[in-house]
Amino acid sequence: MTRPERERVMAEFDPGNHAVAQRYFDRGTLFEDPLPPADAPLGEMALPEASQDLMEDYIIPLLHGLIEGRRKKQGKADGGDGSPAARRSGS
Repeated sequence: MTRPERERVMAEFDPGNHAVAQRYFDRGTLFEDPLPPADAPLGEMALPEASQDLMEDYIIPLLHGLIEGRRKKQGKADGGDGSPAARRSGS
């Protein structure tokens, strides 16, 4: 992606990024770091070749995050710890 393309993407999403920064972080900007220099390479968009590495590096952390987020959300809604046992027992 060229520098002008990066700048265009950031400008296009700036209003939404600003809204997210305000709502969730109580600040004016979502990304505090400036854009990298024009000659800086982008990160390589590639998945690990070994399926075990893919699971350990991407899938498992994603699933843990989803589960924890769900537990926290359910815990707030039902006043309990959000676990299935707590929901079944009504605590």
